[in-house]
Amino acid sequence: MCDGRGDAVARTHGLLDTDVRHLSVWRLFLDDKPFHLLSSRNLSIGTARIFGTASGAHIGHNPSLTVMREQRVATSWTGTITVENHLPSRHRLQLGIEFGADFADIFEMRRGGSPSTSKITRSAESVQLSAHEGEWQRSTIIGFDRAFSLNAEKD
Repeated sequence: MCDGRGDAVARTHGLLDTDVRHLSVWRLFLDDKPFHLLSSRNLSIGTARIFGTASGAHIGHNPSLTVMREQRVATSWTGTITVENHLPSRHRLQLGIEFGADFADIFEMRRGGSPSTSKITRSAESVQLSAHEGEWQRSTIIGFDRAFSLNAEKD
């Protein structure tokens, strides 16, 4: 469940499995800013395609770059991000993804989530978010097919 940009930011958004939210935050940024939505639509019950551009783009002008985001839910969740440069020269762009997991069950979600503390474990191609309390434990693995750097900040 996400907004028109494909972001999960509201208290009822996120990726759920077996009545537990495994991703409570999922946001895409272009140069540290949310991208400007051009269009989005559901291609099927489990697939959405979103088009956007940099947030400073002017309406009525062709954008210098566009981003296509496709998100698919089947046996797992898959997200594909494609950035296209429409200029004849190179363009440097910082692509950022903010993510988090509160592992709230559907009843906790209705009350606004739970303050579950996630542990982050990183490997070369993935990040694992996990939480446990007594016998209860949950984890989510986010895999990447390209190199990435992780900027983790604690509040």
